[in-house]
Amino acid sequence: MQRKSVSPSKFRPLQISQSPVATSPGKNLTGPARVARDITADLFNTVQVWNDNHIKGAQIVRDIALLKGDNLDEYSKGLEDCTNNLHDLVQKLNSCVELFSKYRNQIAALKKVERRNDPLFISLSISDIERLIIVIVEGYLEEFKVNIQCSLVYYYNIYL
Repeated sequence: MQRKSVSPSKFRPLQISQSPVATSPGKNLTGPARVARDITADLFNTVQVWNDNHIKGAQIVRDIALLKGDNLDEYSKGLEDCTNNLHDLVQKLNSCVELFSKYRNQIAALKKVERRNDPLFISLSISDIERLIIVIVEGYLEEFKVNIQCSLVYYYNIYL
């Protein structure tokens, strides 16, 4: 089997600027890189809280369906507890939504303050990070709207 030789002119090495972390080993990040990293870390942690509450909410809704499925005309103490728990959980999700909006505003402010569009982390510029955070936040905001609508439907079906 013969190999075709490729002319070296068709390939160029990829030029990537170094990450601020790589250029200062053993030192803490500062400036826009630090702020962007903190915002993304906070966003990640809030997503984890959201996911935990979302799973709990699905279990509560399942319990409501089981309780209500057995006795359509009765409103037991267990059903009241479940609906109260669901309300509390929606309030926790609302707190997450407020944090998501805060992170979106923070990264937008960082982009306005930091006018350079150089990569902060190997290949992501502030604009790229802002775009990704907005996509993530908007997804969770839409999911929250759906969750609110579903919880209202459950409430009206249970008590009306």
